[in-house]
Amino acid sequence: MSYLIITIAIIIAIFLFSIIIISVCCINVLNSLRNSINTYSLNINNKFELFIKSVNNFIFICKPHIKYEDNLFIELENQIDLLTKSKSICKKANAKQIIDNNINSILELSEAYTALSNSEDFINSKNNIIKINEEFNKDITIYNEYVTKYNIRLEKLPHKIFKNILNYKQLELFIPKKRKEKSIEIDM
Repeated sequence: MSYLIITIAIIIAIFLFSIIIISVCCINVLNSLRNSINTYSLNINNKFELFIKSVNNFIFICKPHIKYEDNLFIELENQIDLLTKSKSICKKANAKQIIDNNINSILELSEAYTALSNSEDFINSKNNIIKINEEFNKDITIYNEYVTKYNIRLEKLPHKIFKNILNYKQLELFIPKKRKEKSIEIDM
């Protein structure tokens, strides 16, 4: 009888130890993903700051030459303001997409203004925006991969149990909502 009680106690202890190990592993996985997401979120915010400075410089260079397209510049400035103030990843993605579209429109218009399109400042500003966008897109891709992994983990057992205990929520992907206008990438 005492062997039976000892055996049952050992089985219960192993079971409880297993639950503790699984719990710690689940929490570590979720926290590791959250840390990676936070790292890339910081990278993205830093790129936003560089992007905004570059776009403001681009506007400063282009505006005196392209005088009859004030609506593009006003829209750019409005979206930069939204990008700066917004806390929502989705709103930032939408603003970024509109900014990119307007920059592309200005780049197309600039071809008609040879003094502008041949300007070294214009070329450097355009190349700077392109470079920042490339780096930005890499960070966005990695950020979205981590968010996707994290969101999937939150919905699968055993992680789903800790989602409620730790009050973890699904995170937004950095993807603009579909718009009627087409998305354009900045070309050279």
